[in-house]
Amino acid sequence: MTNQGVEARMVVDEYAGRKEYVTLSDQDGRFELLGKKGARVRVKVSLSGYAPTTDDRIGTNVSARTIYYAPESKPAPAYAPPTKDHPQVFVLRKRSPGANLGYAESSRVRIKRSGEAKEIALDVEGKRLGIDVRCWSAAPVPFSHDKYDWRAEIRVVEGKLQPITEDEPITSPTEGYLPVFCIELPKDTEANWLRSSPRGTRDFWVKFNDGTYAKAEIVVRTGRKHEVDVELWYNLDGDNNFESE
Repeated sequence: MTNQGVEARMVVDEYAGRKEYVTLSDQDGRFELLGKKGARVRVKVSLSGYAPTTDDRIGTNVSARTIYYAPESKPAPAYAPPTKDHPQVFVLRKRSPGANLGYAESSRVRIKRSGEAKEIALDVEGKRLGIDVRCWSAAPVPFSHDKYDWRAEIRVVEGKLQPITEDEPITSPTEGYLPVFCIELPKDTEANWLRSSPRGTRDFWVKFNDGTYAKAEIVVRTGRKHEVDVELWYNLDGDNNFESE
């Protein structure tokens, strides 16, 4: 990508109040803001045709960051004031063409607590898709807020799935799909409560047997009621691109 003309919006916490400034990068991709005083500055870069980025590793591949200048803040290197030898680097991702996605959802679908399969039928532009959920739960009856053992299995009718691990799920993988995704939450697990699954895993890539792809958000809830929410985005062109418009 070209480095010149990248817009940087800087929100500075000046001692007289918060103010926003806008500057453009030079041909080397550098930008500067001089003569200001404040405790910190929030920098966010943007360029037409490019998308913001994030990364779970602090200080890498990001398009926005807060930089701390107050001496008492003692920031980590990722948030320290930039120098010539240690600049702050911001990264933008070139957008792919927007994907042609169909959408369907089904919410608060009641499921049994004894492992009986429940197929959640979805219709996307006339194409029937299905998610199969089974749940085994020891939720107390009458219900109390004591923790309890529960587990669930999620399957795709005529397809497979895998949890999404990317921070920016734009392109679905073509391999590595599983016939079933299992949630296992013993009552002594710290993450075990009434919400969905361990480590917040609720988003999935889906690959159907006909070679088409989808992205799904699936939430299993247990408690007084046992329910499932499903949202699904299906690529109508049959490829694995999920770039938003």
